[in-house]
Amino acid sequence: MLRRTAPQVSDFLSWGFLTVLATNSILMIAGPLNLPFRLVLASIQGLLLVGVLEAVHQATHENLFRQRWANKIIGTILASILLLHFIHFRFFHAYHHAHTATAQDPERVLYRDSTGSAVGSWLLAPWSYLQFSLAVGRDDHVSARQTTARRTNTAVLLVFVTTIVGLTAVWPEKVVLAYWLPLALFAWIDYPLNQAEHYGMTEIPEGASPKSVTNDLILPSLFCWMFLFRNYHRVHHLAPRTPWHEAREALLQGSDQQFRFGEFLAQYFRKGPRLWDVR
Repeated sequence: MLRRTAPQVSDFLSWGFLTVLATNSILMIAGPLNLPFRLVLASIQGLLLVGVLEAVHQATHENLFRQRWANKIIGTILASILLLHFIHFRFFHAYHHAHTATAQDPERVLYRDSTGSAVGSWLLAPWSYLQFSLAVGRDDHVSARQTTARRTNTAVLLVFVTTIVGLTAVWPEKVVLAYWLPLALFAWIDYPLNQAEHYGMTEIPEGASPKSVTNDLILPSLFCWMFLFRNYHRVHHLAPRTPWHEAREALLQGSDQQFRFGEFLAQYFRKGPRLWDVR
């Protein structure tokens, strides 16, 4: 039986992660100007942005905070940092949960045409992430009742993108090091985690359990915490209301569908990038 963390502790841990993210962001902008120091911070930021993606994911399930409004507002802001439309992502992901690895799974469009090599596909991870962001933005599963929220979210995302592009034009070196480089690093770091989620799957019938087509990826504890346990994807599919910081305990209670990182990489480089209903 999974022991539930007190709601106040859950909020504290989520705010703690956001505090670390904000602190590192401020240091990148206002810290010492020497390049090695900024590159170290940019690398840390790239790792933390993987956790930001999981924070967005948790917010779509209203697991990040107790308050619904906090999940919506913080989720929208964090998603914008990753160039994602939060409302579209929420419905896209909900539909993925409802139809995991079936013919109706919206993620199938991301893994049906991958013909590149293992190395080449990884190098192109920032481009693949952009395609994912655009696919989410084009998704048509958003409820008609969310029209106002969707339009508001679109406005927020456009303001952010316009602002970051404008700042890049004014202070190119600083913004590239503080934002664009960490964003690219995030894409390269997150790529194998994304590949591992359903690697080796075959399409299953509607209504079938996703447990046989979903994997947990075992990483060192430090990275698990920095990524908000994004790597425990099977745990999430089997218990989607599990808060991120309880994923490890849920994993320890039993999962027979696991990859150690080295084992997954060996398989990835041997077989190539994930393809729908093939690998």
